[in-house]
Amino acid sequence: ECRALADLAIQRSFELEQIEYLGRISKIKHWELYFTWMDPSGDQRTGLGLNLFGQDRVVRSQMSELQIKSQQIRAVIYRNAYRIAFDYNSSLEQWRKFKKPDEIEASLNLLELQLREDATTSRIDQRSVKTAIDNYLSDRVQFETQLNAFRVARAKRDRLILEGYFEQLLPQLPSMGPLVPQIVGAK
Repeated sequence: ECRALADLAIQRSFELEQIEYLGRISKIKHWELYFTWMDPSGDQRTGLGLNLFGQDRVVRSQMSELQIKSQQIRAVIYRNAYRIAFDYNSSLEQWRKFKKPDEIEASLNLLELQLREDATTSRIDQRSVKTAIDNYLSDRVQFETQLNAFRVARAKRDRLILEGYFEQLLPQLPSMGPLVPQIVGAK
């Protein structure tokens, strides 16, 4: 399911974690404004006075800006998750439609048997041989193209949720298990 992918991507997003960390720091900064005047080593320009109202507005603006940025990052992650899940599912569907390598090789073996039989009777039809070879090559190219499309889609999904190769790079992340059945709806 796309939502599960998006939720996991948000849970593991470094960008969102950084923005939320800055949000927590800005809240501490907001409270710090009111108590800095008590600290003898604190900045004397931020002491009690009318300047406190302006500084409070600046800190609240920064907090609001970080909240907006956090929402924007969440929206981008959701959009990317839905796009990646769609690409992944469509590449998987296309992959299932095409001939597999053993079927492709079987057609080549059939052509070889036919050529041997025709060679004994000396009646090789070059047009049908060319057509069979073209069909074989076309099937191989389609197979490889779909395989590569699936690999790219899977790599994008893994990067989004920091799984697979990316999980090995970042061992501190908890493993959430494979998502393929949840995304595709397969059993």
